[in-house]
Amino acid sequence: MSNLVDEEKVYLTETEVSKILGLSRQTLLKLRKAGALDTYYQGKKLLYDADNVKAFLVSRTEIKKHPVNPVGE
Repeated sequence: MSNLVDEEKVYLTETEVSKILGLSRQTLLKLRKAGALDTYYQGKKLLYDADNVKAFLVSRTEIKKHPVNPVGE
């Protein structure tokens, strides 16, 4: 967590991130504690970096290619 907010970036509230990711506030807290989502404070207001949220969403929705073993091999 950082206390500094970069004025040139776009930030989202916890409610907005919860809706975008389809996760509960409790799950966001777990992700925040695990370091999966970067958070910042503007005064007492908790904010999420929109670019970081987008990267998290993309990483969770990528189709992973797994090797396919033909039957009998």
